[in-house]
Amino acid sequence: MIIRRLSSSDASLAAPLMAELGYLTTAEAFAERFAALSANPHSAVLVAEAQGSLLGLVAVHSLKAAEDYFQQSGCTMLEVTSNERRADAHAFYAARGYREKRVRFVKNPST
Repeated sequence: MIIRRLSSSDASLAAPLMAELGYLTTAEAFAERFAALSANPHSAVLVAEAQGSLLGLVAVHSLKAAEDYFQQSGCTMLEVTSNERRADAHAFYAARGYREKRVRFVKNPST
């Protein structure tokens, strides 16, 4: 198994991994989001690969760098979104001073 940075050609392999995490997406939509993420020097997507198959992925962001940037830009509130099943991520954010706020509504524009 190797750990490497995700490449743009991996989008069709990465989209099903995102679905396993509860984030339904298409290869095309994932490729667009990956392109935007790749433009940020404080972010990266890493994958675990074995025998040509992606086994898992993680998107990493320099949370402190983002917080510093937004504070200097006059931002008064930061929000992160995390699937309800991701207890470890919730503990990570709580340990850094984020508080849980559960009300969120989403609508598909075509309905």
